[in-house]
Parts: sequence; C-alpha cells; structure tokens
Amino acid sequence: MEPAPRRGPIAEMAESEKPRSASSRVADELLDDLLPAELEWRQMVRSYPLPALAVAALGGYLLGRSRGPAIVAALSTFVVSEMVAGLSEVTGQEVVE
Repeated sequence: MEPAPRRGPIAEMAESEKPRSASSRVADELLDDLLPAELEWRQMVRSYPLPALAVAALGGYLLGRSRGPAIVAALSTFVVSEMVAGLSEVTGQEVVE
C-alpha cells in the first residue's frame, strides 16, 4: 500500500480555514505543485494586489487564447449540469435521465 501523497502548505492552509469547494481544493493543490513551498503567495497578493491582478489577467488572457474553445466547452458543461441538479432539487424529480 502506497503512503498518502504529501500535501503542500497551501492545501494544508485551505483545510484549516472554512470549508471550500472541490474546485478550490484542486486549485490549492495545483498551486502547491507549481510554486515553491517557501513562497507565501497569499501574502504577496495582499501586499501587491494590482500586480497580482495584472499577472492573473495576463495568464487568463494567454490561457484563453490557447485553450479558449476547450474552456468554454468545460464551463458550459459545468453550468448545464449545475442547472439540471438545481432544477431536479427544486422540482423533486429527475429532470434528465
């Protein structure tokens, strides 16, 4: 049996805070993999909000240019599935079988 994978400081900090969604946990784990462990990225964002926003906007722009159709397809699928789940919950019936 393999030992559980080591969790990085960002994921550990996220677990100690309020409950988060699955996508937020995935983002925290991704940041743990991409950034050095000693980098306090949350503190940097608090200290330098405008440069952080500029870097995030540039990254989003570049990601959108290279993977735009795939991102739109994934977001569309997610939105439709959430709407169907919400509608099923409200009506008490299975909307789509």
